[in-house]
Amino acid sequence: MSSSLGMNNHTETKSRSFWEARNVKKYGQLMDVDMLLIDKQINEVRGLLGPLTKKSSEYCSDAAIARYLAARNGHVKKATKMLKETLKWRTQYKPEEIRWEHISREAETGKIYRANCTDKYGRPVLVMRPSCQVWCLKFLIPSS
Repeated sequence: MSSSLGMNNHTETKSRSFWEARNVKKYGQLMDVDMLLIDKQINEVRGLLGPLTKKSSEYCSDAAIARYLAARNGHVKKATKMLKETLKWRTQYKPEEIRWEHISREAETGKIYRANCTDKYGRPVLVMRPSCQVWCLKFLIPSS
């Protein structure tokens, strides 16, 4: 038995490409097949991540996990690995604690500046210019 989508079972739904747009009814509402698949994959990622700290869970919204899945073409294990590495990096470097006072010296050299705008949450936007970085200081300091 085949539906208007040309699918006859749940297995075929899983085999569709990650972002292929199709529609199906779920709970009386028209849903995108991809959204059903993405919801399942998001839950798989959450299961593989295991328990998270309160701080880490702030970075693991459904939308964030969907972006990691998209970056890895829907591959759950690769997306989970990437997200775990990001959470580890955030724990180690604490980018949310960076304040202008901490990086203002970088502005003096032109490596970073505060844009004349804010993000959608009202936070200042910092623009980094890595090309202004002194990448090989040893060649600039005369040897004694």
